[in-house]
Order: sequence, then structure tokens, then C-alpha cells
Amino acid sequence: MDIRHLRCFLAVSEFLNFTKAAHQLCLTQSAVSYQISALERELGVKLFTRAPNSVHFTPEGQHFHDGLKGVMATYDGLVASTRRLASGQTHSLEVGFMGGVEKRILPPLVKRFRELYPWVALRFNRFDIVPLGLALEKGELDVVFALAVGLPDSPDLRSQLLYRERLVVVMQADHPLATAESLVWEDLKHLPFVDLKQVLNAPASALLVKLCEQRGFTPRIVERFSGLESLFMAVESGEGIAIFPKYRAETHLNPRLTYVPLVGEDSTSDFVVAWKQTGNPALQAFLRELGIRA
Repeated sequence: MDIRHLRCFLAVSEFLNFTKAAHQLCLTQSAVSYQISALERELGVKLFTRAPNSVHFTPEGQHFHDGLKGVMATYDGLVASTRRLASGQTHSLEVGFMGGVEKRILPPLVKRFRELYPWVALRFNRFDIVPLGLALEKGELDVVFALAVGLPDSPDLRSQLLYRERLVVVMQADHPLATAESLVWEDLKHLPFVDLKQVLNAPASALLVKLCEQRGFTPRIVERFSGLESLFMAVESGEGIAIFPKYRAETHLNPRLTYVPLVGEDSTSDFVVAWKQTGNPALQAFLRELGIRA
């Protein structure tokens, strides 16, 4: 069965008029009529009933049309993706994330992107805050969703703010400050802190010290931990308080833990999408779906 027969059939089906179908296909009316007759002979059924000024589906023609539309869409998509592959335009996209906060953005974005660009292979990679930025800088990732504080200070990287996340003070549920509606940095002056080890959290730890020192005190960090589970368990045990973006605190809450929002200056953390300019057209398409012109 010749693909030209099928395209002629769909054109006649669209207009129910041989003359208009011929005009769309840049063929003569007799050529279109010949293609339809050849298709009918091959199928062994009549697809249209013809009158001097009109064309109508037969029941068999309507059935064939309803099934063929999906088949032709699949065929056209396969042809397009094969040509992209031959021209080197098929790409993969390595997406990095931290786990948690990006869930507000990624699922609908990925669904839409896969519908529009099914030939692009999306691969997702979860990293801690420091390795995430380093992987982007080294070119191991194309685009990342991250807290801005964790990104390297590199002129090769570009980023755009997606939203600001509230910082909160995580503490025991029966802590003396647990019933406060909000806190400011100065309220934390005499409290013990727990934090992650520097290798895991160096930028955020440095920022914590900086923000406290700007208010006249140095945070008293009593212990550092190699993972979030251990850190939150230490808070729950009363060893100290911890500062985190709200999304991270919410993932570890239980009846023995609570958090109080920080307010005032420096009480939010920027959540961004960041990328390194490359020649990958899939990256540009991904950013466009985010509403970013890179």
C-alpha cells in the first residue's frame, strides 16, 4: 500500500471534495481520483460515494478514516524522529535535582516536555547540595533545580529564580520557643545549633555563620552530622536547633519535632533553575517550556 494513497485519502476525507484535496496536494483532480480508486481496489471496498457535487464516506470509508488518523500521526512522528537522528538533532538531557522542593515544578513540566519532544531522552539525577553544583559545572548535568546557595560562583553558569522558600527553625516540639508565631535571627543568639558536615553542606553552613555574625553573634554549632536523618534525630533529642528551608523541614516532621518560621531580612532561600550554556538544543527547548529565554 503506497503512502501516497493514504495521504490522498486523508486529504479527500478532510474536504470531502476532490478539487480541494487536489489543490492541497498540488495534484490534478484526476490524479487524486486515480489514487483513491487504486486504494479502493487494494482494500476491496468502496471508501466514498461520489455525486456530481459532493463526496461522502461509505461506512467502510468512515471506519478506515477513524483508524488511519492515529496510524499516520505515528508514522509522521517516526519519520521526523528518524530524520532528527540522522542529522544529529536527537539529544538526551541530564536533569539534576536535590529531592523535595522541585516536586512543585518538575512533574507537570516533564509531562508536557515529553509530549512535545518525545525523541529527547530525559535522565534524572539526585545529588546533595554541593555535588549537584559541581556536576553542573563539570558538564555532567545539563540543567539543575537547586537552592542558589549551593551553586558554584562560575561565570559559565546561568540561573533564574523560580521562587523563594521560607527558612524555618527546627526544634523539639516542647522547646521554649516552639509556640512562637515567628522568630528573627537575634532570637537564636544563645541557642546550640546542629548542622551537616562541611563536605555536604559547606555553602549553606558558611551562609549560616555569615548571617549570624552580621547580627553580632557566632552560631554555637555543637555537632555536625553526615546525613539528614541523624541531624533531625539530634534535634528531636534536644541537642540543638537547625535552620532549613521549609520544604526540607516538612519532610522530617513528626509529633516530637516542630518548626517556627524566620521573618525579616535574610529569612528566605532562593530556589533556582541553573544551566551551563551548551549547543544542546534539547536544553533550549526545556528552558523554553519553563518560560526562560536562554
